[in-house]
Amino acid sequence: MSAFSITGLRGGKRLTVAWTDGAITGDAEAVAALKQLADIFEGVTRGQPGGPYTTTDHLSSPYTACALMKDLFERGTTTQTGHLPLLDIPDGAIH
Repeated sequence: MSAFSITGLRGGKRLTVAWTDGAITGDAEAVAALKQLADIFEGVTRGQPGGPYTTTDHLSSPYTACALMKDLFERGTTTQTGHLPLLDIPDGAIH
């Protein structure tokens, strides 16, 4: 099981959104905003710096979901609990 959550300020409110094995939960306002953001970027390559990336179904990937979750909140106000799954990086790969 993989799970993490991000808390931050959005519109002057401290909100939390969580990802657990592809399911999004948390404060209703943050969940709705995250789903809307994912829909806006459907068909666009998104992800964390260095990848991995998605082009569709962004919230199914913990890495892209995390990047989008951070975009919801005012810069410098986020805290993350839990961890992203470890990436399986082949020997010799540059990451």
